[in-house]
Amino acid sequence: MDFKSLEGKKVDAYHYFDTLTKLLGWKYDTEESDLFDRLSKTFWREGFKVFLVFDKYCCIPPQEEETIKSIVFFKFDKEKYTEKNVYIQFEERSKNKQYFKFENLEEYIAHLELNYPYIIPHSDFNTKDFNILEKIYLENVPSAIQKDIWADLCLCEG
Repeated sequence: MDFKSLEGKKVDAYHYFDTLTKLLGWKYDTEESDLFDRLSKTFWREGFKVFLVFDKYCCIPPQEEETIKSIVFFKFDKEKYTEKNVYIQFEERSKNKQYFKFENLEEYIAHLELNYPYIIPHSDFNTKDFNILEKIYLENVPSAIQKDIWADLCLCEG
């Protein structure tokens, strides 16, 4: 498993996005502009996260070839870095009445499904909590998690 061998590699961003998010449970980082520059997989039970970082931002769905910049590993405290979803995001955003104009959750979800159809099933709602993650070296990632990630990335390779 040579994760470094993927750095600098040009890949079909759509193929990676489609394979990793739809088949393997990876997520893309949420951005207001519906762009992303990384895909992530979170191992909630174990408290680990990995980012596959691209060199530039991609559209959703991506239509370009992109270069893999890095694969970065993190660990986290499950008490502090808790799983978020569209329901929690609605609660958090609805507190700001000046900028958040949705009356109820159903209206908000309908807006997202119409304008950002990939966001609910495929985005990482924990993006704003990035500073809670602790970057770690590959040798500190359990081998079972390394194997899982490598198998996912090998599926993208064809």
